[in-house]
Amino acid sequence: ATTPQSRRREDMPVFGQRTATQIIDAVAKNSPGETLDLTKNASFCMKSLENTIALSDALKKNTVVKTLVLRECEITDAGAEALGQALAENQCIEDLDLQQNHLSSRGIISLAQGLRSNHSVKTLNLMTQNHKLGEDALEGFIAMFQSNMTLTKLMWKVDSRRAWEVSKLITRNVEIARRGTDGVPAPKPA
Repeated sequence: ATTPQSRRREDMPVFGQRTATQIIDAVAKNSPGETLDLTKNASFCMKSLENTIALSDALKKNTVVKTLVLRECEITDAGAEALGQALAENQCIEDLDLQQNHLSSRGIISLAQGLRSNHSVKTLNLMTQNHKLGEDALEGFIAMFQSNMTLTKLMWKVDSRRAWEVSKLITRNVEIARRGTDGVPAPKPA
């Protein structure tokens, strides 16, 4: 039975952002909508690693979220490892924005490992990380492209003279996607 006091609480406006726990629960229940934007979400950032791991677990089975924005969420390499594991299982996310986090080459490699078996992510934004990305991150993505034919846009700043190799592989994926929409058979990966 509802009392006048409980009715008053229900009628009160809600202030502020939803908590990270509420958002993660919604993701687990496939109910947040196609876009999940947690840019600078204070509740998420306070326990960034714990929340990134919980969100990653929820995303493994999620079939709704297509755009995931985790910009300025204090995500570290350990969080990227959890996200990489989620990407290996989730085949719904198409756009992933991880700008302005704290990822090093180790975290980027974890993401690349998850993308090896991913067939949905088309765009990945890794700009403005707090660490310099080097040769090992580049090699992780080159290895990923041996089995991934869906990633068609990668935004990052990598310090390597071999960056052209990744550009060439992205061009291959763009061509595969174009042929797929035109009904032309796609070439087999090299």
